[in-house]
Amino acid sequence: MTLDKFQNAYREAVEELPKLHMDANTVQDELHHYKMVKQGRKYLITRGCTAAAVFLLCGAGTVAAKNFRDSIIRVKDNGFVITSENAVPDTENREGVPDTASILKTGGVFSTEDDVPDEGSLEEAEVVEYQPQMDEYDSLEAFLAQSDVASEIPIPDRRLLGTEFTDENVHVVDGGKRVFISLCNEDMYFSMSQADNRGYESYSSATAYMGESRNERSFTNSQGMNYVVIDSVDENEAVISVHAAISVNGRDLTLSFEGFDGSTVERILYGLDLSVYFQE
Repeated sequence: MTLDKFQNAYREAVEELPKLHMDANTVQDELHHYKMVKQGRKYLITRGCTAAAVFLLCGAGTVAAKNFRDSIIRVKDNGFVITSENAVPDTENREGVPDTASILKTGGVFSTEDDVPDEGSLEEAEVVEYQPQMDEYDSLEAFLAQSDVASEIPIPDRRLLGTEFTDENVHVVDGGKRVFISLCNEDMYFSMSQADNRGYESYSSATAYMGESRNERSFTNSQGMNYVVIDSVDENEAVISVHAAISVNGRDLTLSFEGFDGSTVERILYGLDLSVYFQE
């Protein structure tokens, strides 16, 4: 997958909001060289303060033989790519975004060209539409009080966030396979996204942010675990937001900060308790 294709996918996803639908004719017209074996839903959660696109290419229904203790986190021009260690062979020595065929061959939404159907088979190919179960909460307190998966999510101490938020939203997808939390006010924005990939033998996911990635660095929290941290900058190289990613035991966590000073970001990352990722 080239960067241009990734950016095109981002723009297309934005244009499609708020619908969660894939038209069968569109699939056949635009992807006539591929047979859909399983449609993985693209989740795009946006709120007024900022936007991030999350594209999920997960193992096609295979049950994990083991939990992944760590996955590979790479910084790209506008975000992160997180890949399970066995998803794409020889990924450690590769530059750039993993190519589409390599990712999809091990568990994506479409089969690769070594299984290209003829035109007749394509016309008869079944397109399966998957509608995810979505639970939404209008405040963090409501989520913590009402959701069965709240105990599985590391929630930062509100005192460390240091501000009151006027808009709070939590989306729980498919019973906790994906959880998105966004808190914002006129000046500040905080978001968390957790993906539980323990049910997949292999997976790859990509997150794109507004701006370009700069200043890649590592940050160690109070438990000795390392985040990958980047800044997103605008066309004038001014920092507009800070993002952090970590992968522990099959769970991937990304956090975004806009309007926070650097010391506050570090305090939040340092104090966030990730011990829930070591509980069965």
